[in-house]
Order: sequence, then structure tokens, then C-alpha cells
Amino acid sequence: MWKLGTQRALDRGPALMTLLSSTPALHSPRRAEWASATPVLQSGRREFPTVPQRSASGGASFPLDRGGGLSLRRGNHCSLTRPNAPATPRTVQYKNSPILKVAPMPHVTVHLLPTLLPASLASTPEGPEQFKQASAVVIDVLRASTTIIHALAAGATQIVPTESVDQVHVLQKTLPATNLLTGGERHGVRIEGFNLDNSPFSYHESVVRGRTILFTTTNGTRALAAAREAGRIFIGAFVNRVALVEALRRANQDVHLVCAGTDGVVTAEDVLFAGVIANDLVADGRFQLAGDASTLMAHHLGLALGRSHGDIRSVLETSRGGHNLLHLGFAQDVERCATENLFSSVPEWDGATGTIRLPRTAGTEQFQI
Repeated sequence: MWKLGTQRALDRGPALMTLLSSTPALHSPRRAEWASATPVLQSGRREFPTVPQRSASGGASFPLDRGGGLSLRRGNHCSLTRPNAPATPRTVQYKNSPILKVAPMPHVTVHLLPTLLPASLASTPEGPEQFKQASAVVIDVLRASTTIIHALAAGATQIVPTESVDQVHVLQKTLPATNLLTGGERHGVRIEGFNLDNSPFSYHESVVRGRTILFTTTNGTRALAAAREAGRIFIGAFVNRVALVEALRRANQDVHLVCAGTDGVVTAEDVLFAGVIANDLVADGRFQLAGDASTLMAHHLGLALGRSHGDIRSVLETSRGGHNLLHLGFAQDVERCATENLFSSVPEWDGATGTIRLPRTAGTEQFQI
């Protein structure tokens, strides 16, 4: 019989497992890798009699008392599954065996405004450094995120985001005019002298295919600037909801959902989308929510109002940003921004070039206006 112990006081709740000396993986001097969720272990050392289930491949699996289990297979590989596992890294050790380090479960954190991101990261000493290894999602549902997704899906080569109109003018002087377009808005209206506004319907394939777009908006490009230190930066909106969730799962990093807001004020449509994405990520048990108030608020909003197109559209129409667009005559834009899963592509910020592009493996999708 083997003993399972810990090197630190851990959460209560026994993990019932027996590690038999006949299992080959337990005698290897190499480190084993835990490939799934973290267990809830009891501090101290105890023996737990459990009958293993042998597999055809020569490994063994050990069921736990409250679901999940430990699987051992040839090649010195271990995996541990346990529902509702904590994200705090655990270190466990068999008797006369090397230390096994349990990988933490990635967190999902919602930031209600770009201006709140620095303080949130600074709340822990390791926050800024961890952010550099995390995935960030810039969310400006009405309308920058939605429009960027449309433009690249319609064949635009790349989008160059800038925070100010002056930066666009500087780039216009330094970049070849061939295949160059300007797009964006201030307070919902096309900027004087720009080719395009911020409506997704303006970025038709016949207009943008093969073109580079210099792009600036009131809120969205500022949110992108705030998240620029993240390891990866994705652009998300309802129109690519499922594709975004899949991309974040593949990245398998902490996720920071950065809401753009409207004129420096928290806006409901961005928080709703952040909550929907957070809930999608934690649904299969591979991510867990951060415990801060902003994340929990978005989580509950997503549960309450993110389940149907009608509810989503209602939130967009009655939000601060939606009300502004309806007043300006952009009801069609609001409806489009509330539509889910039109595209299977996820634009990503390329820090080396300062541009937003589609992954090279993504196919170009066409949409009808």
C-alpha cells in the first residue's frame, strides 16, 4: 500500500486512492505530468484502500470518492480528473517517489473597463507578469469588435488600430497609399476625411478585400491599447462567440476579458458578452472563474440574459451604446451585433507588426449585407 501526502495544508476533502507498487509508472525516477484538473487533497498522510481498474494498455485507474479519478498508463504518464477542482497549485508525493506538481486550472477574469485593468493586475505581486502569459479578449460589441471581425472575414489583409485620428494621419504619410483605407468613428459618426465609418455593413468584400485599414474608434482601440501587454490578444463579439471560446480553450491560458465600455462608462452589452464567454469557458470544467466582483457580476448577467437572441438584442438596444446608435439611425447595426456565430474566425493582434489579422490557417469567409 502506498501513502499519499502533501507538503502544505490543503483544502479539506479526502482523495481516496491507492497507489500499488506493481504499477510501473510509480517506480520511474522521472517526473510525471498531471494532465487534468487539480484534486482536493487532505493534509497529512493517510492510507486509502481502493481497488484499481486495470486497462488494456497496461495502466491502471483509481476512482475517487466524489467522482473523477487517477489514471496511470505506460510511458510515465499520469492524469487526474476531479470535478469542481481548485486552481491553487498542489504538490503531492508518493512514498519514495519524486514530487509531482499539479498544474493550476486557468482563471477567467472580467475587467469592466480598460482603465480598471492596471489596478486589477496590480492587486497581486505576480499579476503583471502573469498577464504577459495570458490570453486577453478585447470586447467592444457596439461596434469595433464586430466591425473588425466583419472586415477581416470579408478579405481585408490587416487592420492597423490607433488610439487617435492624428496617428492615422501620420501613418497615411508613411505607408504606401495603394490598398490603404481609413475607417473609424468618433461618437458613432464617421470621421471627416475617412473612407469608412464603424458600421460592419460598410466593410463589404468589394470594398475591403486585399486592403490595409487604418482604424480608430472612440472606445475599442483604447481597450486594445490597454491590453497590449497580454501574451495573446483576441478580438471577440457575439458574431464569433463559439470560435472565440474554442480559440481560448486551445490557448489554455488565464483569460482576461477586457470590456471597452462607452465614453469611459461601463456598458451592458460588453459585460453581457464577457459573462457569456466566461460561462462558456467554465462549462466543461477546464477553466474557473476568478472570485472578484466584476467577474461574478458578468457571470450572473450572462446566465440571466445571454441565453437567447431576443434577450441579447434587448440588452444591446437598451444599453448606453445601443441607445446612442439607435438615435443615430443604426438599428440595423445593433441587430447585426446581437447575431451570434456568423463567423468561425477569430482576429488576433500581432504585436510584431502592430496589426490585427486572421490566423494563417483561417479561411476567408464571405458575408452578405
